[in-house]
Amino acid sequence: MISHTPGQLKLIMGRLFIVISDEVERRLRLTVVIRGGRKGDLSATIETAVNEWLKHHAKQIKRAAQAHIK
Repeated sequence: MISHTPGQLKLIMGRLFIVISDEVERRLRLTVVIRGGRKGDLSATIETAVNEWLKHHAKQIKRAAQAHIK
């Protein structure tokens, strides 16, 4: 999240609370454990997936943002 007050710009780390199916959660956690499963790996895996999704949809996101600004 970005917080802006006059003369000041702050970036605040966000937290997302999401709901996914039990099966997807089970598969995700199992895969992370099989690949090493260190502290923070689940968050890193999800962040990587979200970044890939954003890259995949970058043009669509840019068009929507430009339309919103107009």
